[in-house]
Amino acid sequence: ATGFIDRRNLNIGAKRECVMKVTMGDDAIIANMVRRRRLGSRCFGPAFTLAALAQAACGGDASTSDTSTDTRTADDGVDGVDGVDVAEVTDTKDETDTAQRDGDDAGPDAVTLAYAPCSTDVRVGVFKVLLAEGYTAVEGRVATGVVPSAVREETDREAGCRLLEGRTLFCDPTCASGKTCDVGGQCIDYPTAKSVGQVTVNGLTVALAMTPTSTGSYTNGATSIPHPGFGDGDVVSLAAPGDVLPGFALEGRGVAPLVVTQAEASLVRGQALGIDWTPGVNASARVRFVLDLAHHGGIAASVECEGVDDDGHFEIPARLVDALIDIGVAGFPTLTLTRRTADSATITPGCVELSVEHEVVVPVVVPGVTSCVSDEECPDGQTCQFDLTCG
Repeated sequence: ATGFIDRRNLNIGAKRECVMKVTMGDDAIIANMVRRRRLGSRCFGPAFTLAALAQAACGGDASTSDTSTDTRTADDGVDGVDGVDVAEVTDTKDETDTAQRDGDDAGPDAVTLAYAPCSTDVRVGVFKVLLAEGYTAVEGRVATGVVPSAVREETDREAGCRLLEGRTLFCDPTCASGKTCDVGGQCIDYPTAKSVGQVTVNGLTVALAMTPTSTGSYTNGATSIPHPGFGDGDVVSLAAPGDVLPGFALEGRGVAPLVVTQAEASLVRGQALGIDWTPGVNASARVRFVLDLAHHGGIAASVECEGVDDDGHFEIPARLVDALIDIGVAGFPTLTLTRRTADSATITPGCVELSVEHEVVVPVVVPGVTSCVSDEECPDGQTCQFDLTCG
């Protein structure tokens, strides 16, 4: 079942701060936030976790059902859908890692770190070092397995970009509480976050030592990180000794803030979607693109481009843009750009990733689509629909 919180209940005085949609599906409870007048900004700080919202909204753990279509985004951590073809971006990782790490003492800019993200079909954990607007934060978790519905299906690809669509998984009978449906139609234990011991992070403006919360997640929490927490090219290291799940060590490089040189991106059928930004100088950093046109309509589809050179210009192929439009468009479509470095390690359940990143969300203009959070924002004779479009 899918429920949308009544917009009228979100008024605070005369100011409407956020629009939230809470979806109770097969595998998760998803919260999507849009700040009015400032598209793409988060309505809550880094300490506001998805697990906390789920508990507050539904009074318990994620429910299960017999079908599921994934609606999560890359921001959702372990269960994200930033589909990566690791073969394209990490084929030299095994050959270069040792030599690169041996040179770290030479300074932060002396050694280039291989770009080695996890593929979502094996990714069980993500730690992020986030350079955000006004603060730096660290967050992450490692789970006992991959949530099947979190892995989208690739239905097309071109020029390093992939069209990804959510899969519908069916189990009969319906999976019991604590179970979820896998791709083979069998109920399996729902993957849960577990402790990997005290996680330490070095190379920031303050050293961190994080212990897991009651839900198994990690955050800098009570430790404030002087902002910005790192400089461009700084070596950032993360180590977990292991506990319930095995330990690992990962490395990243600090990245400079990504500056996009256009206020919005406009889609035109039959044309590639071009985007420009100020090029970076960090040889370890790449840029990831996620074009999502119908997140607020509950449609699980996106075009995602991973490991793009940080040279200041990129174009998402017209054929993939048109295919995404055909799947569906909802209110407040976005193009998310993330400048980041990515390292990964394999442990018993799967792949764990460290991403040191800065993200920018660019509003997308789709001809014929007017986004809204209230009827007052729609043309005469139209009202704001459940998918945040006027109609």
